[in-house]
Order: sequence, then C-alpha cells, then structure tokens
Amino acid sequence: MIILLSILIVIIGMLFGKYGANYGLKWWIYYPVPMLMNILLPPIILKMGLKKTILYLFLSFLSAPLIHIFFSFFWGWTEYMPFWSVPHIKTIF
Repeated sequence: MIILLSILIVIIGMLFGKYGANYGLKWWIYYPVPMLMNILLPPIILKMGLKKTILYLFLSFLSAPLIHIFFSFFWGWTEYMPFWSVPHIKTIF
C-alpha cells in the first residue's frame, strides 16, 4: 500500500504539477490537486487515527517548502509554490 501511495502521490502528483503548469493550467488547479492528494490520501487509505493524522499533516506542511526549494534550486521546477521565487542553480553561477 505504501508503494502504491508513493507512486500515486509523488510521481503522478509531481508530474501533474509540473506539466499542468507547462501546459497552461491555472495555478489554482495544478497546485492544489497534488497538495490535496498528499494531504488526504494517506490518512484515508492508511486509516490513520486522529493523533497520527495531525502529526502527518504537521510534517506535510513543514516539508512542503523544503521540497519546493530542492526542486526549484536543482531542477528549475518552480511550479510547486508559484508564489514563492527560488532561483535555479544555473542562474547563480
């Protein structure tokens, strides 16, 4: 179940965000869909209790900016948080 969730959320969610932005979807479509997949699917599918769900949500919101920084800086994928600008590594050097 973890592998299926990982594929669905990480791979499909990231590709939807990346290519949704590139093909002209509005940010309010390509940004919230992967975010909602990440927030809603694991607690529902893994049948987490209230305490685990709260901890999961806290860690999800804490890690989102770190993921954005990583992909924006190293690969130039700025679509994950379109309202927060992080320069690509090639623009620095």
